[in-house]
Amino acid sequence: MLLDLSEEHKEHLAFLPKVDGAVVAEFGRIAVEFLRRGSNPKIYEGAARKLSVSSDTVQHGVEGLIYLLTESSKLMVRAFVVSFFFLYFNKVFFSFFPTFSPF
Repeated sequence: MLLDLSEEHKEHLAFLPKVDGAVVAEFGRIAVEFLRRGSNPKIYEGAARKLSVSSDTVQHGVEGLIYLLTESSKLMVRAFVVSFFFLYFNKVFFSFFPTFSPF
């Protein structure tokens, strides 16, 4: 299943394909740090200076990656739970987990 991104999220991520892979990797590192420790405007400002872009561009790119990470994780968890229950249990057990029910 593919993620359905809003136009806003597409705009936030549009910057990333235009930069070097090392820059994208750094954005990924910043995104993981954001998840661990919260937002840090100083990191955005430093990255923005290095890339000669606005700190908003950096922040939006990081937030876009965070959205992709969290939504992808949700899909993987849901796919695992559905697969597990589908393979090992019948419909009755899905009544306990209606959020994940494929029925």
